[in-house]
Amino acid sequence: MTRIEKIEKKKKNKKFINALTLGFTIITLFLIYNLSLLGPIEPILRIILILILLLIVLRCFISRPIVIHNQKKRKRFIYSYLLLSLLFIILSIYIFMAYTSVNAFHKQTSNYSIHLVTLKDSSLQKVNDIKKKKIGLIQENNSDNFTQFYLEIINQEKLLEQNEVEEYEDYQALLQALYEKQVDVIFLPENYISMFSSIATYKNIKKETKSIYTNTKKILNTASNSSIEKPFTVLIMGIDSTSDVLTSNETGNSDTLQILSFNPNTLSLTMLSIPRDSYVNISCMNKKNKITHAGWYGESCVEQTIENFLDIDIDYYIKVNFKALVHIVNQLGGIEVEVPKDLCTDNSNRTGQVCIKKGKQTLNGEEALVLARNRKQLTNGDIDRGLNQQLVMKAILNAAGEKIKNISTMYQLIDILSNNIDTNFTTEQILSFYNVGKNIIQKSQKKATDSLHIQPLYLSGEGMYIYDQAMKLNLYNYVLYDESIQAVSDAIQENLGIKKITRIKTFAWSIDEDYHTIPIGKMSEGNFSNAGDLSSSNSNSSNNKNNQQEEKKEANLVFLPNFVGKDKSYVEKWCSSNHIYVVYSYQNVDSTYMQNQVLSQNVSAGTDIRTMGSLKITLANIIENKSPSQDSEKEENTVNTN
Repeated sequence: MTRIEKIEKKKKNKKFINALTLGFTIITLFLIYNLSLLGPIEPILRIILILILLLIVLRCFISRPIVIHNQKKRKRFIYSYLLLSLLFIILSIYIFMAYTSVNAFHKQTSNYSIHLVTLKDSSLQKVNDIKKKKIGLIQENNSDNFTQFYLEIINQEKLLEQNEVEEYEDYQALLQALYEKQVDVIFLPENYISMFSSIATYKNIKKETKSIYTNTKKILNTASNSSIEKPFTVLIMGIDSTSDVLTSNETGNSDTLQILSFNPNTLSLTMLSIPRDSYVNISCMNKKNKITHAGWYGESCVEQTIENFLDIDIDYYIKVNFKALVHIVNQLGGIEVEVPKDLCTDNSNRTGQVCIKKGKQTLNGEEALVLARNRKQLTNGDIDRGLNQQLVMKAILNAAGEKIKNISTMYQLIDILSNNIDTNFTTEQILSFYNVGKNIIQKSQKKATDSLHIQPLYLSGEGMYIYDQAMKLNLYNYVLYDESIQAVSDAIQENLGIKKITRIKTFAWSIDEDYHTIPIGKMSEGNFSNAGDLSSSNSNSSNNKNNQQEEKKEANLVFLPNFVGKDKSYVEKWCSSNHIYVVYSYQNVDSTYMQNQVLSQNVSAGTDIRTMGSLKITLANIIENKSPSQDSEKEENTVNTN
């Protein structure tokens, strides 16, 4: 080899080594950047690792001039740093993808859609056809996002110029007005079909209505600034969707509601399933209704409603697509559960049925969904479903504690969750759970739940049919006991360190059965929450309980009785004691009736009296006993109406 050729080769070697050194430095700095993203995860270990990486880069620069002139060292240098570069690239990709998936848990914005809906047989086909019509709206103070959006559309489309606007206090009244043709078109959220199709009156809403206008806007989501290093609460909302991905604005009926309170200092966890039909005051409706209907107004309404009746603050929310359960359980290789009874439910795609048998067994994803979703085959319906969901959650924690040590499994789980969860947890807060999980795993001997103190909670009450004035139906509601609400609230606040409760432990035991504790809040009887006196309601509903009690003493929830067939003195006494304003009118009848017997009432039996105005009662007037001048006689009886 000539001298010139040697010089040229040395130049090429130098360029290659310089390029390799620069590339290795960039790759190492990228790995250091990704390590810095992990925030609270092993900070000391990461600092040590970053220092080691910087020393490796420094050694690379120091070795560079030497290896250029030494062929043997040059080959070792090239192979070593190429191998390290490949390793660092793989680590960087894994960390970056995991971080990106975790970061996707909290959607920065939501696509919020709104529809202008009319009846199917309406001549209206597009927004420009709305002229000299009545437009139905929700009152402004009920839902901020919804209100702001439809006001923008009204101004944008100039709908006030030739049309009349009518406001309604809630969705039930708004939709009823459309069906009764009191209005021509109404504003509804994107998923209005799934929201209302579960109600018998509107089960065919998809066929009976049509959307003539749709608009979508992005809304910035807020994140919680709480710290998971302190005790906190989480609201979990289950979204029963057939989609494999949860959209951030997906709301509707809050079919599954769970409240978790976690104390990271004591590793104690309380789990409460809230029955979907719980009759509570809905914060954004300003009246009592099923808690599932709070979901119509978004997660903020659900949060405020629960905060009010349980007297707690909710720090975080998580919306979970039910279908995610299938993927999570399958990724974990199944979960071990004691199934309480034989159950069958549609699969996650609603294309077939899946059945599970009673007994201890390992369930796959679809089978776990049956246990978590089914309520119609359970004795206590949604109450028992909530308990089954707690069984599934505990089993997932057990399986995760055993399998999460596998990096590949952990990454797969993160990816599944990121596509099926929306939350106000920040990325930093989610990453902080690594330390909690590490603490649990280190303390546990066999299962993750061994070191977790899990306390199940239970909301007790009674099922009742209550007349819904907006829907004009007697709807099933679950009226909660005061004592149960208080016991659950105390347990959550005790776990959060807000209250110190001295509690006598209760348990059930039989020589033939395994020992088990009784969940806090579970009781066979009690006083109704903020409400009582229930009279039997005269309902057209085939599901109505005709044998509901005439009176519930020592309670303050009052339902309007069925006065038909009673006499005036009974009405006067009952309404006076319950501060009801009554207007009486008379109707001529034959002698088959008694004088002053109640013929009709304008408010249906079973109505919560706090939701009604005045009461109009029609009394019998026997023709033989009345003079012609009495034909138009009317009497008013005013009672204290506070």
